[in-house]
Amino acid sequence: MASDGGPLELSQAEAQRAAAGAEQVRRRVEETARRVRHTAGTVRATYQATTAASTRFTEVKRLELAAHRGTAALHQQAARIEQQLGHLERAAEARRHAERAWSLYRLAADELADYQARIVAARSTLARRSAARAPRRPEPPS
Repeated sequence: MASDGGPLELSQAEAQRAAAGAEQVRRRVEETARRVRHTAGTVRATYQATTAASTRFTEVKRLELAAHRGTAALHQQAARIEQQLGHLERAAEARRHAERAWSLYRLAADELADYQARIVAARSTLARRSAARAPRRPEPPS
């Protein structure tokens, strides 16, 4: 078919430049896709590590609460025994230790509650952001 020299016709040089440009774009797209996959993997690993650390922190705080509760109970028991034995100063000291243990218990409980509230808030924020980025379904025709 003979060329009629229309406006859509490209010279061989123009065609080669266009092909080279298309190849360059293809390589950039592939590199960007590779970076996105790498970043997604890193985000996944970070999320899993953060979740594991969060779970471990909660477990440790619960163990701390149990330890403070147990310590307070033992000091209260010691105070009762010292009182029965007539050692009033020792009983008073044991009660002070029990109160300190309860104070540490309340502090740890407040820390755990604050941490859990922050986790809930962070998850809520992530859910809102994720929902905002989600593709929307087109409205069905009326």
